[in-house]
Amino acid sequence: MGLPGPFVIDLFVRPELRGRGVGRALISGAIAACASTGDKTLSLRVGEGTSLAARQLYGRLGFVDPES
Repeated sequence: MGLPGPFVIDLFVRPELRGRGVGRALISGAIAACASTGDKTLSLRVGEGTSLAARQLYGRLGFVDPES
């Protein structure tokens, strides 16, 4: 896989809960957990099935696509 540091492989939010900040809270919690243990990075696995909304959220949270 080759991702540096800890990483999130899959993140799913139930359809009826989307748009309520659940995904943001989960990723923000993962970022905080990594920071509290001294990790300076958190990677995400993003693939074909990753929605545009999820990609936009990741961008707003500071994640960048290393291939772009």
